[in-house]
Amino acid sequence: LARPDGGHLVALHAEATIRAQHSVFAPALSAELVGEMRGLQAARAKTLEAEFRAALASAGQDGDYRHAFGDPAAALATASYYADLLVFDRISADDPEDALFGSVAETLALSAACPMLFVPETFQAPDQVGRHIAIAWKESREAARAVHAALPLLKTATRVLIYVVKAGGNDPPGLANLRHHLGQHVGVLPVDVID
Repeated sequence: LARPDGGHLVALHAEATIRAQHSVFAPALSAELVGEMRGLQAARAKTLEAEFRAALASAGQDGDYRHAFGDPAAALATASYYADLLVFDRISADDPEDALFGSVAETLALSAACPMLFVPETFQAPDQVGRHIAIAWKESREAARAVHAALPLLKTATRVLIYVVKAGGNDPPGLANLRHHLGQHVGVLPVDVID
C-alpha cells in the first residue's frame, strides 16, 4: 500500500508490560518468572524487528521500527494520530495474549484517529493490494468520515464498490452526492453500487 506513493512505513510493536500481579485468585508472579517472561518478550521483539527490516530491504521500502511497552491499545491509538493508515495484525481468537490483555482490536476500533485495516492471520497479499475498495454507505456522519479518511487509498483505487441498502428499490439518500464527491477527489473510475 505504501509503495505507489513512496510512503514511509512505521512498524510499532506494542506489548503489555509484564508485572508481578496480585489477586485473590492468583498468587503474585515471582520476580524470576517476570524476568523470564520479559526476556522472552525482548527476544520476540528482536526477531520481529529483524524480519521487518529484512522485508523493507527486500522491497526497497523506507521505514522505521518502534517498540512500546505499556498499554498496547493506547500506544497504537497514539501512533494513529500521526498515520494515514493503521494496519493491524488481527490476533488469533486462540491467542492467550488476547485473553490476558483484552482485545486491542476492539479498543482500537473506537479510539484510532485514522482508517484501520485489519489483516486476517491467514492473509496472503496479492500484487495489487488496495486497488479494489468497498464502501458501506449510509448517509451519516460516520460513513462520511470513513470516506474522507480513506481518500488517500481511494486515489490509488482502480475500482470502487459502494454497498447500500435500498428502500423500496430507490437509491438511498446521498448516493448521488457521494458519487459526485468521489469524482471530484479521485477522478473517473468504475463505481458499482451493490444493494
